[in-house]
Amino acid sequence: MSQCPECASFNENAAVFCSQCGASLLDERREARRKKSGGPKSRKPLFWLALTQILLLGAVIVFLMDPKEPDGASEDLVENEGRGEDEGRGEDDPVIVRLDRDAPDTGAAKSRTRKVEKDEGGTQPESTSKDAAAISSLLAKAVVIVELEDREGRRIRDTRGVLVHPDGVVLCRHYELAGAYRGGVRLGIDARERATIGGIIRHDVLADLALLRLDLVDADLPALSIVESPPGELFEEGDAIFVTSGQRARRAEVDVPSAIIDGDVSGMLLARSRGVVPEMFLAVEPREGSVVGLCRPVVDRRLVEGGAGGVRGQRYRLFVDPAFALVDVLEEPVAIDLGSNTREFFEGSFVDLVARGMTAYRNKQFDKAVELLSQAISRGQVEGVDPRQLEEVSKILRESFLGEITRLRKARRFAEAGELTATAIDSYPDDSVLWFYLGEIRLEQGLTKDAIGAFLEVRRIEGTNRVDEILEVSYRKLAAELLKANDARNAELVYIEGIDALPGSGPLRFELARLYLDWEALGDAARLLEEVAEIDSSLKQQAEVLLEKIDDLLARRDAVIIPISPESRSIRTNVTVDQSLTESFVIDTGATFTALSTDFAKRLGYSLKVGPTTMVTTAGGKRRVRVIKLASVSLGGYTVRNLEAYILPPEVGAGTNLLGLNFLKHFKFSVNAQRREFRLERL
Repeated sequence: MSQCPECASFNENAAVFCSQCGASLLDERREARRKKSGGPKSRKPLFWLALTQILLLGAVIVFLMDPKEPDGASEDLVENEGRGEDEGRGEDDPVIVRLDRDAPDTGAAKSRTRKVEKDEGGTQPESTSKDAAAISSLLAKAVVIVELEDREGRRIRDTRGVLVHPDGVVLCRHYELAGAYRGGVRLGIDARERATIGGIIRHDVLADLALLRLDLVDADLPALSIVESPPGELFEEGDAIFVTSGQRARRAEVDVPSAIIDGDVSGMLLARSRGVVPEMFLAVEPREGSVVGLCRPVVDRRLVEGGAGGVRGQRYRLFVDPAFALVDVLEEPVAIDLGSNTREFFEGSFVDLVARGMTAYRNKQFDKAVELLSQAISRGQVEGVDPRQLEEVSKILRESFLGEITRLRKARRFAEAGELTATAIDSYPDDSVLWFYLGEIRLEQGLTKDAIGAFLEVRRIEGTNRVDEILEVSYRKLAAELLKANDARNAELVYIEGIDALPGSGPLRFELARLYLDWEALGDAARLLEEVAEIDSSLKQQAEVLLEKIDDLLARRDAVIIPISPESRSIRTNVTVDQSLTESFVIDTGATFTALSTDFAKRLGYSLKVGPTTMVTTAGGKRRVRVIKLASVSLGGYTVRNLEAYILPPEVGAGTNLLGLNFLKHFKFSVNAQRREFRLERL
């Protein structure tokens, strides 16, 4: 037992303040230690010491004469607000008081609080509560910041704790220690002093609590004690309790003294109170300011199911994980260090993977960061981690992807960079930066068509034209590659696709016009060059030069004259299709559409089974035929592009090809019976 230097009453060895007069016991305990160790001790001047004793004695006398709450106490912070001590309680209602101060000493910093019943005469022991200011004063000295570090000594997070033994024992959340290999604790109101964490004395997995021992010599810290009994034995529904998110106490009320959360975790559920938010982390009882346990928010299912709106915090209740089970081990030695704790309990957990991933990210080991943070997000979804935490990790994962992609590109490892970018896009499908990176990488790989697809995604996501220039260059590059491979037909399609995507592109029209000039499709070339001259001033002069050339060609070009043999009943001539094959055709001015024989269509590479069909009338009746689109049809230099045609089945006309009106209508044509010739001219 330790004796108060002011009122001479006896207190427990671990008590910080006198249970009778409230005076500090720290000086008395320091003096006792000094005498025991024989070390020097600084003394106050006798005058100030005498004055202090006189003032404290006067305070004790006033307290004994009038045991009411201090005048400045806030009414809403006193347990029985607006009523006498006996008012408002049932005859059998227990109250919370201190045990006899002469009770046996356990050697641990424990709170001597329990419930006692009224005596037979209906009286009950005197009981007073500290106000919020008094509780806050205790908390200001006992609440600490725990700084946790990874293997390399880098700070991974700060968490909160509370001193629960003057020799340097801190109560905190066990799960917060995940990923930590060393750390320290900031002490005092201004947190200027720092003590190293020696290790963990004990932890409780279900309650998620841990006791840390600090590496201190002759510590005498302003610690709070821990209550000895479960909350269900100390509190009743409606009782007052104080909670805090730091050093300022807030009054709350008990809702369920013995509550079970998630089926197996027992503790105390608090009622929703004004000013009490999910960030509150510590609960203390109002008599001595002893620690009841640590708080955590739980979702109020009734509010969620009822669809209540309002402030976000209204969905939450505070649940107190009681710390009484740890009272008996406060003076035990360290059982496990922080690094071993992380390896044993947390490797592979969300918090551990995030901690290791963040370390890799800070060290610019982006490939490792991508692997670990991806695993963390998957693990977090299994563990039910708050979506806001997952979102924060996702942001760092994206930055890690970008960092590793950049590293691979600088090393000219384009195949790996492209594969990683595609993987990142699976996680961030609407990220225009990743799509842009993919487009650039595909260009570096020579995969121009894939690059175009990526840049088109950038335009879709952003709704802007910032990639139009690079798209235009890509379309021209792809067409040039196809022309070099003698694939003029697909080169033309690339130009047409580019013009559809970039309707204001003069260069794409100009290149397509030049291709048509090579094919002597003068009409199509002239139309495109006229558009170029209107929309692109930089190409206007070149377009006009080519238009003059086309005019000269048209002026010198004679009409196409096809002789009709006296023995023949039809007009036959050779026609070139798709710039690749030339075949005999019958010019049929009575046929609406051009038609190809099955054999010729196969040789051109068209499918007889895929594509639209239509019903046509033939000499043999109505038939369903396949419809195709020919890239080009040329007769003596007269060309029509993108011409629809039918494929005639063998039973209609084996080996027969017809040149119909959908080709002839683009020109002036006539038949001279006397001269037995067919004449084709430009309009």
